[in-house]
Amino acid sequence: MRLSSRSRCGILPSSSSTAFRTSNRPANLQIGTTTLSRLVEGLRVPSHLPGSRLLLSGGAVFDPVSEADTMSAVAKALRGGDVDPLLERNSKDTGNQARLIAAIVKDDPFVLVTSAIHIPRAMLLFRQQGMDPVPAPAEIADFSSRDLQPAYFFPRAASLARVEAAWHEYLGLFWVKMTG
Repeated sequence: MRLSSRSRCGILPSSSSTAFRTSNRPANLQIGTTTLSRLVEGLRVPSHLPGSRLLLSGGAVFDPVSEADTMSAVAKALRGGDVDPLLERNSKDTGNQARLIAAIVKDDPFVLVTSAIHIPRAMLLFRQQGMDPVPAPAEIADFSSRDLQPAYFFPRAASLARVEAAWHEYLGLFWVKMTG
């Protein structure tokens, strides 16, 4: 797929990381690190594709404010208001996002920004909708440059979080393949 000035950059938020929104906090304190990582990458990618447009996707899952609106507020805060994203406000999960984004993007080239661990499932769901987005992974863990430390052999909470994320994605892939 060739990217052009018509390209769009879509971002899939993480519902679990946007569940603590409150109206008395700035928008950047109402999203979690996963969503923030995806949003920062989503703001970076269009800067390399002049004329492209940012598309933020996510409905109101745990709160009356959509994830797309919250991410839009953060994007505007980070860029000083110099961003005008398209918003998809109705999806509840990645499958919904793929269906709703297909109607927006149609045949235009499309860059899909999501967490590296989420790319395989998201790409499968988008391809089921007839799209072939260019993947742009965010939140990439690079362990290749780290020296081996004795602490790596002891259990840590961060390791459990990675296992949980992997299980979530493997079960999600299994579910998509079984249902779809």
